[in-house]
Amino acid sequence: MRFIITESQLSNLMTEDNYYNVLSHFFDRVLKDFVVENDGEGYVRWYPPNSKSLSFHKNRWGNLWVASCGDWKRLTQYGRSFGLSKKEITKVIIDYFNNRYSDKFTGGHLIQDIKDEHYC
Repeated sequence: MRFIITESQLSNLMTEDNYYNVLSHFFDRVLKDFVVENDGEGYVRWYPPNSKSLSFHKNRWGNLWVASCGDWKRLTQYGRSFGLSKKEITKVIIDYFNNRYSDKFTGGHLIQDIKDEHYC
């Protein structure tokens, strides 16, 4: 069964408490097949499937760097479609990466901030 809802109905469903739950589903769609590599020293890289073109990388100190504006825009467009500010979107993305990929982080060094190399 398929449901069709209006924007205002969708906005009513979204609360601060469930932004993460809703958006993580969309983030999973974008990142589901990405290859995630840890170099053993705490540096983690994300590559799209069948590519060696870097999309994201995280250093040991907790900075997630955006290397591909296309992948970054795909993630942030979901937050914008729900009316989130840039700060709110960034927080949800940080929470997502920390929850989804923390097993790949050396020594439990979680992401603290997102840096944008290309100023997407």
